[in-house]
Amino acid sequence: GIIEILPSLMDNSDERICRREDFNNAYTNMSEKQGLVFIALYRQLNEHMDELKKLFEKMGYMVPEPHCNMTYEETEKAIADFIETPGLEHANACIVIIMSDSGHKEYFETSDKIKMDTDGIVNKFNNRRCHKLVGTPKIFIFDCYRNVSVLPECLSTVQSGHKSGRKTKKE
Repeated sequence: GIIEILPSLMDNSDERICRREDFNNAYTNMSEKQGLVFIALYRQLNEHMDELKKLFEKMGYMVPEPHCNMTYEETEKAIADFIETPGLEHANACIVIIMSDSGHKEYFETSDKIKMDTDGIVNKFNNRRCHKLVGTPKIFIFDCYRNVSVLPECLSTVQSGHKSGRKTKKE
């Protein structure tokens, strides 16, 4: 992990990138089960769903069955149910991934064409509303831009184990 790599960087340099004591208050993520992942897809083609689930399972996360093309009400219920997952309070991290073909940086559309606010999703997991995750890091990935998706490219990069540059149009 990062703590194993940093001592050599820190001890061989007059200018230290960070100190060992900087990690004393960092989040730990050392258990066998890292946490839980909520995945909701609102796309015509959900071909990356299995890849996404497998990726997080390989990293030690529990991934309940991903949700596909839910209505607004179904989305609200799925998130409420996820927040009440038994054992969630023991998670080292919580990851929420929502992918949609129709949306904007502030919202995405559910299958019944109702706009759902991304900030509203984030707020459902705050310390006041989600007591099971107080003090737990939460990561939110919203891939909701109309006709543009970067997650499939990221998935193939992570799975192949190397970095790849983003393709650009030739002028």
